[in-house]
Amino acid sequence: MSPFRKIYNKFFYTFHHIIEDKNYKKFKNLIKKRYQNKYIKKNSKDIILVDFFDYYPFIIYWAEICNYLNNKYGFQLKYFYFPFYNSFFSKFNFFLKKRRKIYESFNCFELINEIGLKINDSLKEKIIETYKSKVSSKEELLNFKIKDILVGDLIYDTFLRTKNSRARATIDNLNDPYLINLVIRSHLIVDKLTEVFKEYNVKLLLPSHSSYIQYGISVRIATKNNVPVIFLYKKGLSGKKIYFLKKDDDQVYDNLPYHRFRKTFNQMSISEQKNAISIGQELINKRFSGEGDDYMRKFKVNPYKRKNKNNLIKLNSKKKYFIFSHCFFDTSHNFRSMIYTDLYEWIIETIKIIKLTHNYEIYIKSHPFSKWGNKQILEQILKIFPEVILLDEEVSNHDIIKSKPEMILTVHGSVGHEFPVKKIAVLNAGDNQHINYQFNLHATNIQQYKDMILNIDKYRNNLIFSHEELCEFWYMRFFHYFKDDNNQQKINDNSELFKFNNQKTNSSINLKNINLKFDSVFDEINSSFDKFYVNKLKNKF
Repeated sequence: MSPFRKIYNKFFYTFHHIIEDKNYKKFKNLIKKRYQNKYIKKNSKDIILVDFFDYYPFIIYWAEICNYLNNKYGFQLKYFYFPFYNSFFSKFNFFLKKRRKIYESFNCFELINEIGLKINDSLKEKIIETYKSKVSSKEELLNFKIKDILVGDLIYDTFLRTKNSRARATIDNLNDPYLINLVIRSHLIVDKLTEVFKEYNVKLLLPSHSSYIQYGISVRIATKNNVPVIFLYKKGLSGKKIYFLKKDDDQVYDNLPYHRFRKTFNQMSISEQKNAISIGQELINKRFSGEGDDYMRKFKVNPYKRKNKNNLIKLNSKKKYFIFSHCFFDTSHNFRSMIYTDLYEWIIETIKIIKLTHNYEIYIKSHPFSKWGNKQILEQILKIFPEVILLDEEVSNHDIIKSKPEMILTVHGSVGHEFPVKKIAVLNAGDNQHINYQFNLHATNIQQYKDMILNIDKYRNNLIFSHEELCEFWYMRFFHYFKDDNNQQKINDNSELFKFNNQKTNSSINLKNINLKFDSVFDEINSSFDKFYVNKLKNKF
């Protein structure tokens, strides 16, 4: 990150968290007016536990959900806060003042705040000693548990995402001071949340994420205690629609229940399946036409537009292997498993395996929605393997298809349901959303992964590029869970209210737009949640 960007971010952060402009004040007062006279205050241990997350589009949903359930059951509203970044601002409650006022305006009050919580030195030493006795490899870190709660993968991803330097996209030192600090913090978070779930009757958890220690631990403890968890699911991060998604009892990751796609589809009637296949075909056609769909709106440039940037794909007879890079710093472990410990290790080892073949070319296409630092990591990889060709994220996938790839390599990317449409082999290096379908290759261990690359002709013959299966997947992934039925409910398209991919999401202009449509927005959320409650939640209380 450039020095200018750091200064700008600090200025923006300070302004946002301190200055109460007229739009903020109006928004706060409108929320208070909506809820203050309806709130049922009880001396009750029945609570809804809410993430203290700085994101107004989520906050307005949580406000309506919480007060809807308070009016029905008298549940009390409490929030928890564990700072995400270890910054100067995260050490002082002063910078939470504005957000706290918003939460209190819809009757949600503090229950846990990590600021000010301390662990004594003797306990720290014991935690570190236990950690070092159990963790001597990255694999052991990923499987590290605290009080029978898996936290290792959350610690790993939190380290990669929140450390001050992104010079490396892997963990080189298991005794890194910042990593040790995250282990200590994880103990604190587990202890405090465990106490809450013992002392209170938690009826519902409303988290912003299921990843990272600051959020994911709450989801796993809630799941362990059979407490319902509701996510606000943004379809494709397009910034236009939000859906309620109740997590299945065995699902703790930020994904749709992909492992149940086939079972759910097979439970539909024949006529429903035929209609679903037709919808799936329409979705495929739309994606490959280059027309922007909800999922593709998150990208700067649609990868299926036919005239994007000039590409560097060579016109020759060599076998072309395309590695589709993921974001190295954004929840690498967001599926149930992967065969390598992180995404950096996956790319390095994949290139080494391909180099064992003959007459090859290796291309890496950078991820189109990456966090800062990704470009530098890819440049490091090119220095190690100068023969590898880096394709800009704006290179059209149609050009890659025309080059007749030997295979496509990913860990769990969307290319797994895109390139099979063109009967191109895709190899996944771990659990993925296509895991129950036969139009992909799914390696379950490193040896099998290596064998699949070196003997792709043998494995390619086992692929079944079934038109029906592909349409079924596209329907399940992009339509089924976003219908206005008893699964999820959406708010209407209010893209001016929720500019998700804009750093100024919580800026004055967004609050101004929300204020202008305040009653209609909140009434619509209420109506949608009422249907969701009746169909998915009522029997849980």
